[in-house]
Amino acid sequence: MSTSTRDIPDNSPDEVTRLSSLMDRLTNRVDNLENGNQRLNEENKKLKTTTLKLETLNKVFVQEQKKIKEDGAEEMKRLSSLMDRLTKKVDNLENENQRLNVENAELKITTTKLETMNTVFLQDLMKTKESIESKLLVGEATNAANMVGFTAVLTEDVKLGPLQTIVYDKVITNIGKGYDSNHGHFIAPVSGLYIISATSHSCNSEIWSEIVKNKVQLAAMYGYSYDFASHTLVVSLKQNDQVWVRTFRQSATAHAGRDRCYCSFSGVLIAAS
Repeated sequence: MSTSTRDIPDNSPDEVTRLSSLMDRLTNRVDNLENGNQRLNEENKKLKTTTLKLETLNKVFVQEQKKIKEDGAEEMKRLSSLMDRLTKKVDNLENENQRLNVENAELKITTTKLETMNTVFLQDLMKTKESIESKLLVGEATNAANMVGFTAVLTEDVKLGPLQTIVYDKVITNIGKGYDSNHGHFIAPVSGLYIISATSHSCNSEIWSEIVKNKVQLAAMYGYSYDFASHTLVVSLKQNDQVWVRTFRQSATAHAGRDRCYCSFSGVLIAAS
C-alpha cells in the first residue's frame, strides 16, 4: 500500500512547539480540574457535615416543638381550670355582697326605727321627770327632805362579762344623791315606794340584762342585735337597799349610741314610808 505525504506527521519545529504548548495547557487544565475537584470534594464533605448537623438540629427542633405544644396544652388546661374557679369565686362574692347589701339596708331601717323609739322614750321620760320635779317643787311631796330621783345614761359602748354591773357614767339628775356613778348602784336614801326604770341596747349581738335589788333579780331584759330592752318597776325599798343593772347568762356589749343615750337607768321616790 502506498503512503501519501499527508499521513506523515509534520515534524516541523513550529508544529512541535504548538503541540508542546497545547500539551502544557492541557496539563495545566488537568491540574486545575484536579485541584477544583479536590476543593469540591472538601466542600462536599463540609456540606455533608453541615447537612448532618442541620438534620440533627431539625430533629431536636421537632422534638422541642412537640414538647412545647404538649406543655402549652397542659398550661391552657390549667389556666382554664383556674379561670373556672376564679369565675365561681367572683360569682360567690357577688352573691355575698348582694346579701350583705340587703342586710345592711334592713339594719339601717331597724336603726332608724330604734332611734325614733328611743327619742319618743326619752321625751316621755323627760316629761315624767319634769312632772315629778314640778310636783316636788310645788310641795306635793310630804317632806322636801325626802325628794329622791335620778337618771343616768351611758355615753360609750361597754364590753361586759357575765353578772357585770352596767355603770351609767353620765348623770342627768341625782336629787337626793342616791345614785353612785362610780359603781352604777342606786342606794335608797329613804324607805318608800319607788319607780325604777332601765333600758339596755345591744350592739352587734344579743344582750341579756337584769334589774337587781340587793343581788336579787327583779326583772330581766333581752335585746337582739341592735335592739332595745327595757323595764319599768314599782318597787318598795328600805333605806340603804341597793338597786343596779347588770348582765347575766353571757358576756355582751352595751351600745351607748354616743349622744343618743340608748342605755339609761332611772328611779324616783313616789312616796316615803
